[in-house]
Amino acid sequence: MQNANKRWVAALLLSGLLLGGCAPTQKDHGTTNGDDTTVETPAGNVNEDEAYLGLEVRPCMGLSRKTFGLEDSLYAIRLNISSEWEMKGAGMGEYDLYYEDTRIGKIENGEASDASDWAVLATEQRALAGMKVQQYLEKSGTGESLRFRYRYRFAYMESGEERVLSVTVAYTELDDFSRQALMTKTMLLNVYTDPMYDTLSELRGESLLLLGNSFIGSSQIGSILNDMMQQNGKSCNATAISRGYARVSTYTSDASMMNRIRNGEWGAVFICGFYDDETKCLGLLKDACDASGTKLIIFPAHNENSGVIEKNRNTYPTLPCLNWKSEIEALIAEGRSQWDFCVDDQHLHSTPLAGYVGAMMIYRSIYGQMPTARMYSIDQAAYDDVLGAYMDDPSMQLMNTKGIIPVG
Repeated sequence: MQNANKRWVAALLLSGLLLGGCAPTQKDHGTTNGDDTTVETPAGNVNEDEAYLGLEVRPCMGLSRKTFGLEDSLYAIRLNISSEWEMKGAGMGEYDLYYEDTRIGKIENGEASDASDWAVLATEQRALAGMKVQQYLEKSGTGESLRFRYRYRFAYMESGEERVLSVTVAYTELDDFSRQALMTKTMLLNVYTDPMYDTLSELRGESLLLLGNSFIGSSQIGSILNDMMQQNGKSCNATAISRGYARVSTYTSDASMMNRIRNGEWGAVFICGFYDDETKCLGLLKDACDASGTKLIIFPAHNENSGVIEKNRNTYPTLPCLNWKSEIEALIAEGRSQWDFCVDDQHLHSTPLAGYVGAMMIYRSIYGQMPTARMYSIDQAAYDDVLGAYMDDPSMQLMNTKGIIPVG
């Protein structure tokens, strides 16, 4: 039996089927399912679920970075895929993947259109910042029609709805290196700022805690948010705590504050203070919130460290992030004066206009719309004049869309 198995593997290597075609003498040009590998089943009692173990996998000779954007999405997904693959349009915003003249896979918007035709043999998943990546090893057919492939599902939430990019690739076209690149090196990019409508809708009517340093105080975000809620007839109320030079660790080392959070005194905690390595302390705060079912939201202020923010987001990818810092930067990048949002001092403290922007971010993430009522605790006319079109459409372009491949 051992010799028979050796002869079977040798036959496979000679057959040319390992390139993923549906017949050993034909190249797949899109008329059949090319994102698979056909296997000749040897005689005798063989477990077809494990037949892929006898297939030779082509080594990846290099990766190419490609960015894909789903239809009408504010985000794009950056993948690292084999530089030897060629993409050809398949219509309806979908793409076939080819190695030389053989079709080996497909990229499409939403769930894989043929997912129901394949049986899942194994799964693996990983959470990245803002996105979940799932890998499925699948088979289809039996005997002479037996085929294997990998299916990848890249999913993220946008405006309360899940968006999905699906990639299917023949089993023999992905080695360990290229599979790990898809699982760990994929990035979710903000092409436009996300208004985050309704992403925190479960907090309607809840009490909110905003923790940070002097930027919380200088921006007056707590009082502005409370006034915004009141003027718009909403029942949420906010407690804002401002401590000079505070970091996440400032609050996790405060035993009284941590006990109040563990006891569920607030429905949500918005945490600022990402300057050094705050991952351990953020984990402690997360544990305290989890103990009471309190929602924890990353809410970085304008002078915080972008690298530290991303590190914490990658460490705790399930935590939502309202990037107050990024929002202010995008508003300035559109041509507004920095001094509308920053005090001209050593730390460039945030102004009440920056606090108003942060308050609107929290408001719309909970209530699914921009606040509409006029406020009297601020200079509403002056703020409207500076913010302009943002007040009607708070989505701003963050990166050049040239080079983004549209899908769907």
